[in-house]
Amino acid sequence: MKTLHIETLDLNPVRMGWDIPPHINQTVKGTPLSIAGQTFDRGIWMNAPCSIPLHLDGNATTLRSGFGHEDLVQSGNYPAPRLNFQIEVDGDLAFESGWVASGDSARQLEVDLKGASSLILHIETENGQVGNAQGNWIAPDIEYKGEPPTLDLEDLSEEETAPPSEGYTAFHPGQRWYDTDEIPIQAHGAGLIEVDGTYYLYGEHKGGPTTFWPKSRVDVIGVGVYSSQDLMNWKNEGIVLPATPEDPESPLHPSNVLERPKVQYNANTGKYVMWVKSQDAHYSWGHAMVAQSDSPTGPFNIVSSERPWQDRTFGDFAFYQENGTGYLIIATGKVETTFVYRLSPDFLRIEEELSGAYPGEKREAPALFKREGLYYLITSGKSGWAPNPTRYATASSLEGPWEDQGLLFEGDEEHNSFRSQPTFALQVSKDLIYMGDRWDQRDLGDSRYIWLPMTLRNQKLSARWQNHWQLPQPKDVSDLSNTSDPISKIP
Repeated sequence: MKTLHIETLDLNPVRMGWDIPPHINQTVKGTPLSIAGQTFDRGIWMNAPCSIPLHLDGNATTLRSGFGHEDLVQSGNYPAPRLNFQIEVDGDLAFESGWVASGDSARQLEVDLKGASSLILHIETENGQVGNAQGNWIAPDIEYKGEPPTLDLEDLSEEETAPPSEGYTAFHPGQRWYDTDEIPIQAHGAGLIEVDGTYYLYGEHKGGPTTFWPKSRVDVIGVGVYSSQDLMNWKNEGIVLPATPEDPESPLHPSNVLERPKVQYNANTGKYVMWVKSQDAHYSWGHAMVAQSDSPTGPFNIVSSERPWQDRTFGDFAFYQENGTGYLIIATGKVETTFVYRLSPDFLRIEEELSGAYPGEKREAPALFKREGLYYLITSGKSGWAPNPTRYATASSLEGPWEDQGLLFEGDEEHNSFRSQPTFALQVSKDLIYMGDRWDQRDLGDSRYIWLPMTLRNQKLSARWQNHWQLPQPKDVSDLSNTSDPISKIP
């Protein structure tokens, strides 16, 4: 008889609630595993909900493990929901802990595996919450004969396509998107403008290694820009706001964080103005970095980097202009309101607060557009890197009031916006496109792009999943069932 320590397997490909890999024999902070004040040398720290699937091939006999709610977080901005530990053997539930709360003592389990072909270790969260839902499998061992159990990732794989030899003819949400040089596009948290028939896509270049402490991040590389005439085939125009490794005091030093760049052209100055969310590695700054350029392809030069209004933290934001006037829509922490501000004539600073949407609610990732005299504000909830249901609000004026209209996505059975978070709302003639990110906290540079058509009927905004789609979109959702590309299963 032999013993397999499950934590000796390569668990990096396993997906979790915040999409970071399991941590072996330590927490994400590098501290020892702990449950109710008791520390453990060996085990697996996971951010629930999560599953570890194993292929046994009939060679295993017994699973033994401890389990419990990690002590890492007792309080904070996000709740620590109760956890339910489950063991599934050949599709049948072989063990269920019931709800385990933070502070409960560690417990032990033993499950018979004789003759079993498969084993899945589940940790689920109460009411589907993620928050600070951190659980431990303590010293999980499998006794076996013959060949050892292996990690079974068949159900965790996603469909992939190679870069098309003659260019894209459709959007493929969730699949790796390549530029015209057949290199994966690096434009995360993106914004987009159109100049004389050419689209320019600005986003975070996250093509470096992902680290997990103090926060999940990639060393600053800079803001990348891509150009396109059809929104599907993108040419890399380079880094328009690059990192400055030689200057440790610069917000663009690699040790910091750069997120969600957005650009607008200012007709008053003839400049392209970029706003960027800027943080240190601990996310303590809450700064807005403002830069401008004479060209949409840069280079951009920093004008300022600070908290731009009443010392409020600068969170996720949208940058919008109408009739030559610029506006920012900023999700502000602590105050927990999504504020609308009017900018100065040169777009370089905030001049006036106009309104607040979702007062007291934890919202982020705003995207804004206007159609037929009504403003539509799309936002996500706050749950770290984990996706959550996307909602939208409307107002007849940027001065409010804003009225919540409910969920954006139809068919979103997992209530996670098809595993995405909004970054931009794009209007192309009469068509509307939801632009979102599917964040991969294990490898932020491999986070995928979720672009989906939105439908607006009788001032009701909605979107549904499609594996691939083209512009122009059908006039309404009911027409989709009659096309050659029907609504498809979410990957």
